[in-house]
Amino acid sequence: MLLEESMKLLVMRRWAMLLELEIAVLRREEWRAKEEEEGQVRAVGTKWCLVVALCIGIVGAGYLFGGCCF
Repeated sequence: MLLEESMKLLVMRRWAMLLELEIAVLRREEWRAKEEEEGQVRAVGTKWCLVVALCIGIVGAGYLFGGCCF
């Protein structure tokens, strides 16, 4: 009985978390649509810089761990 109710509660909590996540995504999409309508689209160059920085960071971490472990 207790285990069964505990499982139901866990499922309901997870369901609530998924619904909250879906609401957040929808709000972000709505915000982006408004931003695009106003003509304030972010530059693509910024995204590329972030991607390159992330890749360089991953490569650097690989060299660091590779040098320490092998």
